[in-house]
Amino acid sequence: MLELNSKRQVLLPLELEAAMHQHLNDPEPTTTTTPNSLSAIISKAQHILAPRKTYALLADIVLSSSYQHGPQNDRDDTNGISSSPLLPLPTASTLLINIIQAARTLPDYDAIRASRWIRCLVQLCLDQRRGHYGRKNKNQNDSAEHHTTEVLPKSPLTIVEDIIAQAALLARQCLQNRTTAIDASSGKRTTGDGKDGLYPAEEVEWLSTTLFNLGIDFYVSTHANLNDDSTDNDPSNLGQKNEEAEAEAGAEAESQARKWIRIAVEIADVLAEYQKEEGGDGGLLARVLRGKVREGLGWLV
Repeated sequence: MLELNSKRQVLLPLELEAAMHQHLNDPEPTTTTTPNSLSAIISKAQHILAPRKTYALLADIVLSSSYQHGPQNDRDDTNGISSSPLLPLPTASTLLINIIQAARTLPDYDAIRASRWIRCLVQLCLDQRRGHYGRKNKNQNDSAEHHTTEVLPKSPLTIVEDIIAQAALLARQCLQNRTTAIDASSGKRTTGDGKDGLYPAEEVEWLSTTLFNLGIDFYVSTHANLNDDSTDNDPSNLGQKNEEAEAEAGAEAESQARKWIRIAVEIADVLAEYQKEEGGDGGLLARVLRGKVREGLGWLV
């Protein structure tokens, strides 16, 4: 039985990759690949007690399949190879969360690697929001068509919210479950490996500052667009249109800016829970962010 499970562990990454590639040779597959069917492969890994290496391979496949290389077309005309991402970001985020949660049960769980997976997916989502990836040609028949459901797909920023919630939960769990010891030679506090390891403090800081900048960028860009669109060829209703546009854009800007800045400060509060020897800043980042918001925008967070 152990030998059989060992062979199944080797085959699981191949099964996941094959499931995501099935649309390439069959534009109308009889069995549509769905997020649930892909998640079932992750469940198999738990059932057969797959090691950390298996989960690392699964996560690498998910992330690489979410990234779009080359021109923004379905296929490269020179070699017929698809240049579109195999996985839409909503599906990729669901799978990655499942992988992190499943790997969390391992005795040698690697929070450092999980933090890198989270950073990659957050960056992919932000890049897609900026239009770097995911621009679809009207004639494109990519994998997203095989993953669509009656429910509207999540936006990149909604996916970021889901991933950040998992990251904050993971970081706090690592803090609660950490085992610490004092190194005899240096006198410094050290953390255990695997499940007792901490979510890296520098990754927490990156999440906080990235989301803070997102909130500020959202606020600034929305008002910049309002100024760009402030002219109208029809002067008869110019004043009314400007007032309506200003009110709508202003409300949206403030709502988005407040949300992302609040989330950024909440992540900074997580960083404040780290000891100095663990990379903590004693709450400095949280104080700086709150100060900038209070002085620059007049908001309390």
